Amino acid sequence: MTVERVRRGVVVDPDRSEPSIVFVFILLVLAGVRWRSGALFDGGIDSVVAAKGLLLIIALMIAGGVHGRAEARQPIRTPPVVFLGIYLAISSFGAWASGAWLVSGILAARVAMLALIVLLVATSVSGEKVLRSLFAATTFVAGVAALTGLPTLASGRLGGGFPQIHSNELAMLCAVSALGVLWRLVRGDKVPGGLWLFLMLVGTLWLTGSRSSFIAAMVGIAILLAHARRIPPVGVVALHIVAAALTYVVLMTDLFLGFVRRGGRDGLSTVRSRAVGWEAAVDFTLANPWRQWIGSGLQVQEVAITGQFWSSQTLDGSWISSLVHGGFIGVTVLTSWAVWSLVVSRHGRHEKRMFLSPLLAYVLIRSTLESGLVASTAIFVIFFTASTVAERSGPIVEVDRFRARSSRSGGRLDHTSGAVRR
Repeated sequence: MTVERVRRGVVVDPDRSEPSIVFVFILLVLAGVRWRSGALFDGGIDSVVAAKGLLLIIALMIAGGVHGRAEARQPIRTPPVVFLGIYLAISSFGAWASGAWLVSGILAARVAMLALIVLLVATSVSGEKVLRSLFAATTFVAGVAALTGLPTLASGRLGGGFPQIHSNELAMLCAVSALGVLWRLVRGDKVPGGLWLFLMLVGTLWLTGSRSSFIAAMVGIAILLAHARRIPPVGVVALHIVAAALTYVVLMTDLFLGFVRRGGRDGLSTVRSRAVGWEAAVDFTLANPWRQWIGSGLQVQEVAITGQFWSSQTLDGSWISSLVHGGFIGVTVLTSWAVWSLVVSRHGRHEKRMFLSPLLAYVLIRSTLESGLVASTAIFVIFFTASTVAERSGPIVEVDRFRARSSRSGGRLDHTSGAVRR
């Protein structure tokens, strides 16, 4: 549980979300999701590109104000920034070698701007406040998009209405929000209507028809529950009800089978088309010795398809995308970043790693079939935020904070007992 302080006779939670920080993350999520299904950035400027740029500028100004008002700077380490910098540099160099440096440079600048805004917030407030603000923002955007997108259910999958985001992106926002709500419920925090909110988010996730997000979310929920030391009685009852309901749905109805078979008679048409795209992406990268090491840049979002009834396909899967964007070096950097984040998420206080490990597991599992892990997307904002906060939760940071508090209080640290002597 978080430590509370009393201010003017009112109990105040120091890690509660601040409206300004939540608003910053709402702007980042809105700037990261696609407003037009199927539209790809080609370097041109239209109303959507201009609007997203305006949202980023507003978010940067607010984050700068939060950073300037911060009572103390929160320490962070450099690995996430270093990994991102190397990845962007390699992909930009590959784009320059391919003769398409302008579009790739614009995309790299947008990614760097998203990272800068996250860093301004992460160095200004506690890691727990950052996490709460993040999933509060995803919950808000997911709720508005789902409610305004109810008419899309006629097509078989729930998508966003405003903004008009794809079903897969809506599923991602619902999954992150569900993990955040469950995290607070398991910790015993007071979340008004939290159980119903969690169930509605999971239900919305199901209605999107996104199989990769749903499976990854179930893995994340299982990891989160495995971290729980003590689950409140209402949580135990709810888990039994959910388990019984899922068992009934899987064994006694055709709902789960219909969910798995979405998109084809045998349920594998989407996976097969992705496999065709992956093979084409690998062939495209390996065809050029220079390209296989440094890639072709962030601007490559489609690959040509031969031998099929379609001629091109959007890159599906962040790991295949990293091969095309940054070559073998880019894949190595992204893999190192992912492994580092998972390892460091296991450090620090139990309450924080109980959320970070499941969140990162969800993000990385989903990234095998969905692109955008390092791009100007909402999933990048989530991944970069989680890896940055995970790094800050290490034991060295906790010792540094303890020493800083002792020095401000005029005491000295007793290294044998950990007490502060005066």
